[in-house]
Amino acid sequence: MGFEIPEAAATTPAPLTITAPGPDEITDAVTQLLTAGKDPGTDKTVQALVTRAYLANLHGLTEALEAKRDQEVLAVFLDAVPGINNQLGEMFAADAATLERLKDIVGAVPLAYLEPDSMNLHAGKAALEIMDANKRISKVCAVWRLIHHMLPSLTENPYSKALVIGNPTFTQWTENRLRGANPEAWDLVLMGVKLSLATGVQEVAARFQSLEQAAVQYDAEALEAEKWGHGGQAARIAGNRAALDNLARNLAQANAD
Repeated sequence: MGFEIPEAAATTPAPLTITAPGPDEITDAVTQLLTAGKDPGTDKTVQALVTRAYLANLHGLTEALEAKRDQEVLAVFLDAVPGINNQLGEMFAADAATLERLKDIVGAVPLAYLEPDSMNLHAGKAALEIMDANKRISKVCAVWRLIHHMLPSLTENPYSKALVIGNPTFTQWTENRLRGANPEAWDLVLMGVKLSLATGVQEVAARFQSLEQAAVQYDAEALEAEKWGHGGQAARIAGNRAALDNLARNLAQANAD
């Protein structure tokens, strides 16, 4: 993707391992020493071979060495994350601006139906730019998920992709059924969602929490409307936020009168 990444963070060092001696190495060395009338127990070569054989078969040592290597690699990578994040953000912002700028040229045409060859020259060029920008944003999102250790599939938890690359309002979130969805950036633009790459999982969680709080308030307003009648139950069943807003204004006016 053209990012600048420190060499130490872009390469994986060889694993730390201890190779056990071959099956005949110790036997041959001991045999030669005994034949020569020497004590193999005091021989440095035999001692080294035996030590290697012991360490290579020591339970948990290989795993410990790999864990140590992974910790060192991760530490170097984490030092590079802020710089990578900044580059992700810059690429995302440029492509998000492109999508916003071109939406009025091609209209509300879903990504799957963008056909540059069947459009006029101006709209066809815009469609190609939209497709390229959307593709780059998808790559940015994939790298973002890798860096921030999200679950393998964002659709398997509340943190929809929509909350990684966008900041939808409660109405946009519910009406477009974005929870658990996997929308393209262009989809969100057509929904009117503001594209905004989250800085990390904390921001994604904060966006989700805000929507959950809005849902609690929505239910509370619906229950209040039901209690006072005025068609509140029907409005709640329909999930019509505008109707509830009207009910709230009517109730406020009735209380004032």
